[in-house]
Formats: sequence, C-alpha cells, structure tokens
Amino acid sequence: MRRSNLGREFNNSPPENYSHPEQQDRVQPSDSKTDRQRRSNTEQRRDNENRRENQSQNEDRQNQPAGKSRKRRSEAYEQPAVGQQPAGNQPKKKKKRISHRQEVFLVVGVSLLLLVAMFFGARAYYLNGLEAKSTTERNILVKIPEGSSVADTAAILEEDGVIKNAIIFQSYVGTHSYGGQSIQAADYLLSPTMTVPEIYTKLVDGDAYHGDEYQFTIPEGKNIEEMSTIIADTGICTADEFKAETKKLAQYMKEYPILDSIPSDKVSERTLEGYLFPDTYDIAVPEGTSGAEQVCDTMLQRFTDVFTQSMIDEANSNGHTVDDIVIMASIVELETKLPEDRKDAASVFYNRIAQDMPLQSDITVDYALGTKTPVLTTEQVQSTDSPYNTYLYTGLPLGPICSPGLSSIEAALEPSTTDYLYFVADMDTGKLHFNTTLEGHEADVEKYMSN
Repeated sequence: MRRSNLGREFNNSPPENYSHPEQQDRVQPSDSKTDRQRRSNTEQRRDNENRRENQSQNEDRQNQPAGKSRKRRSEAYEQPAVGQQPAGNQPKKKKKRISHRQEVFLVVGVSLLLLVAMFFGARAYYLNGLEAKSTTERNILVKIPEGSSVADTAAILEEDGVIKNAIIFQSYVGTHSYGGQSIQAADYLLSPTMTVPEIYTKLVDGDAYHGDEYQFTIPEGKNIEEMSTIIADTGICTADEFKAETKKLAQYMKEYPILDSIPSDKVSERTLEGYLFPDTYDIAVPEGTSGAEQVCDTMLQRFTDVFTQSMIDEANSNGHTVDDIVIMASIVELETKLPEDRKDAASVFYNRIAQDMPLQSDITVDYALGTKTPVLTTEQVQSTDSPYNTYLYTGLPLGPICSPGLSSIEAALEPSTTDYLYFVADMDTGKLHFNTTLEGHEADVEKYMSN
C-alpha cells in the first residue's frame, strides 16, 4: 500500500504554541534554531504592522481637527456591550400609518374649518358694507327715477357716494322686503354718514326731499372767481359767501386727505382752487345749513372720486405729489384747446423744469393779474411780481390757476416723451405747434401769430 503524500505536501507539525498534555507539567526544552527564527519573523511582522498603524494615525491627526481625532480614537476603543447594538445601527421605528377613517375625519375637519372661516369672513365683509361710508357729514340730493329696479337704485346710491357697495345693498333689500314693501321713486336728501338700513328705511317710507334744489354746471378751466358768478346765479349762495368758503383750506384739509400734499407753509396763501371738480351738480340746501358749504363739500368730494388712489400712486411713483399734478394740469387746461395737444404741452413744461428753465406761461401771469389776455406785453410780464409769474420764477407756480378736467389731469400724470421746449398756438384754430429750438419757435411765432 502506497504511503500518502500528505506528509510531504503539508506541514503536519503541531502548532507553534501547542503543548502535549503529557508535557504540560514538564520543563520545556530550549528553543531550537528554527523556532527562534520563526518567532523573530513574527515579531518583525508585528513591529512593521504597528509602525504602519502609527504612521496612519499620525496622518489622520494631521488632516483632521484634534477634537475629531480624539473622538475617532475613543470610538475605536469603545466596544458595545454584549447584545447591545451600536446607536447608529439601531433599527428605525416604523411610522404608524393613519387609517382610512382617520384620513376621512381629517379631510372633513379641515373642510369644516375652512367653511367656518369663509362664513365669518363673508359675514364681516357684509356687515362692513352695511355701515356708513363716511364720517363726514354732508347732504347729497339723490334722485330715484320712476321704474327704477333695486339694482338701478343700488347703482345710483353707489355712484352718488352714499353707500359702499351696491351688491350688499341689493342683498340687504332682498332679505328685508316684507309685506310688499318697495322703494319709492322720489328725490331724497341723504348723507354718507347714514347706514344702509337707515337709507333703505327712508326710501321705503318715501321720505322725499321737498326743499330747495339747485342745479349748476362748472365748465373745465374755470377759476374760483368765475365759479362764484355761476353759483350765485342759482341763488344757492352769494358770490362772496362762496369765495369766503373756499378760503377755509385748513378746515377742509382735516376732512379730505386728497389735500394733504399742499405744502403746510403755503396753506395761508392758498384756497380750494383746482380741487373743485368741474361738473354738473344738483345740490339741496336743507333749512339751517350753508349753501356755500354744501357747494364746496359736494365739488370737493367729486374731485376725490375722480382722482383715484391708483392716480395718487402713479403720481408718487414719478416723484410728484397730487398738488404738483393739479397745478400742472391747470396750466395744461388753459394752454391747450385741443385734447390731442395736452400730453405734448405737458411734456414741454416738464422738460423746461428739468432744465431749470422758467415755464414762461402767459396764463399764469393772467391769473396773477386777474385777467385773461390773449397776448401779454413785455411790461406786464416784467412788472408783475407774483409767485404765479412763471417768467420771473422757475418751477411750478404757487398753486393751481383753475379747475382742470380729467383729460388735463391725465396729461399731467402721463405726459408724452419728447424733447420739446417751445410751443405756439395757431390763433385761428388753436392748434399747438411744438419745437425743440428757439429758432424754430420764433419762426412759428412769426407764422402763426403775425396777425
């Protein structure tokens, strides 16, 4: 039987540290040369591994903050307790999923909260719409024609500035029309200080106004002096009463925020000039009230309605105040005859202000003189020392020189973009001819004003 090759192919010697049971109590013989060599090799290998490990640790310490290296070394030597998982390896707890029923309850609950919030929000908006529109006491003559529906009446009341919202008024009427009650056609003396229930009660009761009623029309471009004659002709008040009322600027500034941009140091020199909007008015004067006050209140409120908040914002965004726009619009109003010339005319005045040139507008000198002259003389221009003389003083005059219409206000808000510095009017047609140079302007003056 052949001997197995295992003995030649594999080392069958016992392990290095192996000790036979019978030899455990015996004195071990001295190490052989082979054993010493093996131990030497083993120690050398361990020294090399320790050296490499120390070198690696030194490199880690150089590349990392000291705090981190100390932490890493401490972590290397800390061993978790038996049966204890390291903190980073602990299994995550599964989130408990809500049931379908809970999801339904959640959706329903949120929906109910939204509905409740919407209900109370709508109710607050509705109740606010029933309140008085203003705290400023003034009388407004409102005409409800025959055959007017509730919607028609609501629109009239909102347009005349008596109520806040026509839709809310209709809603209130719809829920309070019992027993065949209906609004009666008539003329009513109402006030924005009245609530919707108070107004509705007055309209249903037919509590019509049978006192004096006055109607007049103020054209665009009229100043207070000219208005006083028109208003006095109606009998509502005298011309002097009206002019005296317009001088109470400080008093009206407390009630009408649209006047806030008038410089405080100019209030004593100014009036309501420019802020009494040109329009047709029906004004009632109850017994014991001032006709002049009714006129100024009504016309000033009309201006407030026309000059909207968006227009105020636009003026401010362009570096102008409401007062700047009204003054400029009043000049444009009287310097132009044709609406298509107004934006270009406004651009001329803005360009001259930008170049610190005097406006040189004849009509501002006319206002200072209290006259209206087609062509001023050199003597009139030079001898009239007034803050309204735009030949002597640069920039805008002290205040407006008339009541401008809406198109002139819009031209002052949004002038054309031009390089024009001059214009002259054709005496026959009123058409303005614009120029960028003085030479061109003088040629146009010779052409259109030679007669």
